[in-house]
Amino acid sequence: MNKIVKWIISFVGILVLSVTFSSTASANRVHDGFPAPIQGRYWRTTVNQGTNSVPRHMYFYAVKDGFVIKNTATGTIRCKWMIYTHDYTTYVLNGSENNDLSKVVWVFITPDKNWKTVKIGYKITGINGEPKYPAIHYQHYTATSVSKVTAIVH
Repeated sequence: MNKIVKWIISFVGILVLSVTFSSTASANRVHDGFPAPIQGRYWRTTVNQGTNSVPRHMYFYAVKDGFVIKNTATGTIRCKWMIYTHDYTTYVLNGSENNDLSKVVWVFITPDKNWKTVKIGYKITGINGEPKYPAIHYQHYTATSVSKVTAIVH
């Protein structure tokens, strides 16, 4: 009788663990458009390119049908056809670049202090490419919230 109870407990334990791990490892849902917390938000960060260079400001914001990253090293990046997923506290946005549809822009946003500041970063890959590292690897910038006028004018 003791042996049967041990087998039943072992079987139930293995069953519970397999269900737990299978639900944790499942993929997150992917949504079209923009997450509600990102819509209508504008952020600015200061970027130093070197010891003797003048610091410049980069701006990040969502428009009606895309995401804009202004004043990057290669100019302004505009993305359309955005999809996103939300993993723990990080939003991962994915969209095609307007100027070159063979390039995909990945934007990583982690809110801090109730969206007053965000850790933000981006990665540009080929159309079938994807980032090799976790989001934190690409989030080089800490951006603060600014007004719509400031972000669009600059």
